Amino acid sequence: MTAPQLPQMSTPGGPPAGGPVFAQALFGMADGATPPPARINAVIYGNSGVGKTAMVTALPWGTERWGDKAVYVAWDAGSETLLSVQPEDRPHLVVVTPKYQIKGGPGEPQRLVMNPYKAAMHIATADWAALVPGAKTLIWDGGTRLAEQILRAVANTGATVSPSKKEKGEETRLGLGDKDDPSYLALPIIPDYGMAQHAIMQWSEFLRQQPLNVLVVCVSDYYKPEGGSLESDTVGGPATVGVKIIPKFMKDWDNVWRMSLEVDTVMVEPAEKGKPVSFQRVNKRVLRTEKEGIWDSKIRRPAGGVNTLAKYEASNNWRDFWEKFDASGLGKEQ
Repeated sequence: MTAPQLPQMSTPGGPPAGGPVFAQALFGMADGATPPPARINAVIYGNSGVGKTAMVTALPWGTERWGDKAVYVAWDAGSETLLSVQPEDRPHLVVVTPKYQIKGGPGEPQRLVMNPYKAAMHIATADWAALVPGAKTLIWDGGTRLAEQILRAVANTGATVSPSKKEKGEETRLGLGDKDDPSYLALPIIPDYGMAQHAIMQWSEFLRQQPLNVLVVCVSDYYKPEGGSLESDTVGGPATVGVKIIPKFMKDWDNVWRMSLEVDTVMVEPAEKGKPVSFQRVNKRVLRTEKEGIWDSKIRRPAGGVNTLAKYEASNNWRDFWEKFDASGLGKEQ
C-alpha cells in the first residue's frame, strides 16, 4: 500500500511539481510512517554544587543524537570560564554569553546595562543550527538566574503599573535610588511576579522550538498550595520566578530530572588481615528521573516502557548516564 501524497509547499524558486500548493505556509507536514527523530528537552535541577554543569556537558560527543558540538549559554556569571566542565568536554562547547550595552550620553559616565528578557529571547530564537554547523544540542546554564533578573527588570521598569498612575504619581512601589540610573532598585509587587512568570514561560516556549536537543539547568525550590496540609500537596522542582509557577513550568518539558548529594555509609576492608573492618560516610551524586517525596521528576518513555534509570548514582564521568539513556530508548516514543 503506497503512502498518500502530502501537500507540497511553495518555495522561493517557484511552486513544486504535483500536489496542492500552500503559498508561504506557516506550518510543516511529515508522513507519520517516517516521523522525524525525537529531540531531547530536559530541565536538570538541584542545589548548588551537586554537579549539574558537569552532568549536562558530559555528552556522548560524535553520536547521531548529540552531535560533536553544543551551544553552551553561560548565563550564570562566571560559568563562561567552564571551570565546572571536564577538560575533555570543553572543546565541544561554543560558549554564548549575554551582551551588555553601554548607556550614557556625551559627558556622562558610561554604564554597562542589559535587558535580560530581550537578551534571552535573542538567544532562544537564534538559528543555532545554522550559526554553529554540527551542533545538535543547546545547553542553558542558569535558568534560575535568568528568572531572577527578569523579575528585577520588571520591577525596576514599573512595567505592571498603568501609565495613568505613573503620570499622577500614584505608584506605591518601594524603590531605592534614582530611576534614571542603572543602580535603581525597586521592590517587586504581586503583578510583577505575574509578568515575570509570563516572560519565563514565553522564553521556555521558544527555547523548546529549537531544532536541537535542549538542556536547561536550574536550582531547586518547592511550592505548597495555600491551605494545603498534606505532603502530597507540596511540589518540589526547578526554581524560576516565585513558587506557584513550578508545576506549570515542569508540565511543558518532556524530561525533568533532579540531582542531589546523598550521604551513604560504606564498609572499608582493613589494610591488614585480621584487623576489623571500618565504616566511612561518603557523598554520592544521585540523579532521579522519577518523583521522590515532594521532589518531582519525570522522563519521557515509549508507551508501556520501563524506566531503567529511575535512580542513577554517578561514576567519575556522567557520560555513562547519557550512553545508558540513549541505549535504553528512553527520551523518545516508539
